[in-house]
Amino acid sequence: MRVWTLLPGRYQLHLGIDSDDDDDSDITLEQRTVALQRADRISLTLPPNQVLVLKVTQTEAHPKLFSLPDLAISAREIHMEDNVLVIPVHNIGSADAPATEIVVKDEHGQILARKQVPPIAAPLDLNPKIHTLQLSIPVLATGTTLHVELDAANQIREIYEGNNVAAVIPKMGTR
Repeated sequence: MRVWTLLPGRYQLHLGIDSDDDDDSDITLEQRTVALQRADRISLTLPPNQVLVLKVTQTEAHPKLFSLPDLAISAREIHMEDNVLVIPVHNIGSADAPATEIVVKDEHGQILARKQVPPIAAPLDLNPKIHTLQLSIPVLATGTTLHVELDAANQIREIYEGNNVAAVIPKMGTR
């Protein structure tokens, strides 16, 4: 499930079975606390043939999203030059992005390369703010998928986290 209209904050989720049709759960299936912001996903396992109730209650408010940085990478911009993976990293948010790390993994989750990303200013002057990284990658088998992730430790609060990952099948020497 993806949330679109919740205000950013910490939420208590309660999923349960409603066995008497009163819109209250009678049997608790899952209860947890999560931090959510616009467009976040909530993973739920729903049993078949049951009437379910999901209650989402905010327990702590976080600052509005639009005053945050937003780091972004795109598979369309990532390319190989010899054995160097070239990755443009954008800040498309409204606040400066602090330094972070970028990690490149193979399709088995093995880390092939990692590098520090320097702070990137916010594009408050409406000009793109991009830092291009170059990471040496070992020789790969043709068709190998690389998984690139910014801020994998999730240390930076951002407007949208979904643009911090990209899966690419690099072609040698092409853009």
